[in-house]
Amino acid sequence: MQRDVIEHPDYIPKKLREKLDIRAGDNRGRIYRITPKGGLPPRKPHLRQASAGELVNYLSDSNQWWRSTAQRLLVERGDKTAVPALKELAEGTNALGRLHALWTLDGLGALDQGLARRALADAHPGIQEKAHLLA
Repeated sequence: MQRDVIEHPDYIPKKLREKLDIRAGDNRGRIYRITPKGGLPPRKPHLRQASAGELVNYLSDSNQWWRSTAQRLLVERGDKTAVPALKELAEGTNALGRLHALWTLDGLGALDQGLARRALADAHPGIQEKAHLLA
C-alpha cells in the first residue's frame, strides 16, 4: 500500500487528524499483480476425475487449494493404491508434498510408525511440528 495513512479518519484523534494529510500518497497507486504480457497460461485441473496417482502429484503443487482438495479426495475415496506413491512422496524433497503425504497416509490409516518417526527428524521444522501430532 502506498497511502501514508490507511486508517479511517473517524478513528484518528481530532488533534492528530488536523496535523495529518490523510490523502497523502493517493497519487502513487498500487501494484496488484505482476504477470507476463498476455497473462499467465490458465491451469484448470479436473481433480474429481483425476486418478489416485495424479492426485498424489497435486500434493506438491504450489497452489494450496489444489493440494488440500487432492488430499481430501484421496482420503474420501479411501483408495489404498495411492499408498506406495504417498510413501515415496513423504520421503521426497518437497516439504509441502511431504507434509500432505503424511497427513493423507494418516487419513487412509496407512501411516507406519517408522515413517512418522523419520518425520520427527525432518530438516523442515514445520514437518517436525506436525509429525508430533501424527506420531
